[in-house]
Amino acid sequence: MSHKHSDDKYINDVKKAKSSSSTFGDVDVFEQPPPSFPESRAQHPDTLHHQGRTSAAAVYPIQPYHTPVPALTLQTKYTDWKGNRITIFPPSNPSEPLYNVHCKMMKPHMIFTKADSSTVGTVTFHVLHTRINTVINNNTIPLTSEGCFKWSYSFPSSAGGGGTDLTWRCCKSTQELLCTDGQEIQAARLKYHGFDYRKEGRLEVFKQEIFADKAALDEVVVTGVALAHAILFLTLATWGAATA
Repeated sequence: MSHKHSDDKYINDVKKAKSSSSTFGDVDVFEQPPPSFPESRAQHPDTLHHQGRTSAAAVYPIQPYHTPVPALTLQTKYTDWKGNRITIFPPSNPSEPLYNVHCKMMKPHMIFTKADSSTVGTVTFHVLHTRINTVINNNTIPLTSEGCFKWSYSFPSSAGGGGTDLTWRCCKSTQELLCTDGQEIQAARLKYHGFDYRKEGRLEVFKQEIFADKAALDEVVVTGVALAHAILFLTLATWGAATA
């Protein structure tokens, strides 16, 4: 009997507490428990589909800290030990290069051609100046240095109808060149492994505007490969002078 009496007293006390006050501070102590995980996800605005419910996912612009996914990947390879020939090809089909590059001592120092031997662009370096002159698809595109002793060059891009400047910057610790737009969003990346025995590199294009625009792609390929070639051979020349 004593147990039944105590149980009835506890129930009555709870009912009185609920009728008199159901909050503790700002928290309702008698509110319903939160929904289970699948149900709560169904109510979230970024859920695309759950149990017949649909809602639009939030779309956010690309930020500089986002990890880019390449829209196009190309391999670069020196095909002779002197470094006079470079082929640029899809990794899945190395026997059919998209670009062939002839490097020589006389101006222009680099000539880029397509598979049908048509000239895409030429590159001219200057011994006593950081300026690099390029002609791509019959258009003169100057590579403007960002400062002395800096491997950082900007050029006007025709991607998206033009009006955008892209900048190649060298990261010597990882042996790669990063190409960014005015908002510091990665447009392309070129990893050059010119000092290993394979003499291979990898060019990744991230911006869809460049991948979809033939002229813009030619600009990125010519400027990036030319800058990587200049860095490699200037470094080799410096080493040779230091050890002579």
